[in-house]
This record gives sequence, structure tokens and C-alpha cells, in this order.
Amino acid sequence: MQFQAICFDLDGTLLDSLADLAHCTNTILSKRGFPEHPVDAFRYFVGDGAKMLITRALPEEVRKEPLIEKCRQDFETAYRECWDEHTQPYDDIPVLLDELESRKLKLTVLSNKPH
Repeated sequence: MQFQAICFDLDGTLLDSLADLAHCTNTILSKRGFPEHPVDAFRYFVGDGAKMLITRALPEEVRKEPLIEKCRQDFETAYRECWDEHTQPYDDIPVLLDELESRKLKLTVLSNKPH
């Protein structure tokens, strides 16, 4: 079987965006007086969209829907401004994409990001 197209996930597959996700989330937490988390902790927070990221980052005792939603909105506003400050392709991803393109494969990206 020969492939005609390849679909990639964006964050955590093509791009290492963990530092920017952590920075924006920690900014939201700090503004509300909640403790911040080390960047590595965000490996366990990400993967299910912004709402779950915020839910997991908030202290368990305050995880109520109105606060989660407000923090999610604040996060999305902040993230639009800083999503590319530290985000970089993983090593060799540009080379991989060039190689796939040279083989005339169609390349697509599927992401749950709104932008």
C-alpha cells in the first residue's frame, strides 16, 4: 500500500510547545494566587485541550466549572499572544517534512487549537 497523504498532530508531535503552554498557564494561575508548576509537570496536564489543561493545573479544591471556564478564557487570550515565544519544531521535523514533500505526499495537520 502506498500512502498519498499523512496527517500529523501539531503539539507534542511536530512542535515542542510545552514551555509556552506552561508559561501562559502559570501566568493565569499566578494572577489568581494559585501555585505555579514546573514546565515538566505540564507533560501530564496537556493532551485533551485547553479546558482539561486548566482543570489539571488548578488546585483540586478549587476545580469548579465557573472558575475553570474563566481561567480557560484567560488562558486562550494569553496564549494567542505568546504561543510562539519558545515553541519550536522538534529536531529533524523540518527535514522529515521536506522529505515527505519531495515524495509528493500531501501533508496535513490536525489540532484542537482554535487558531
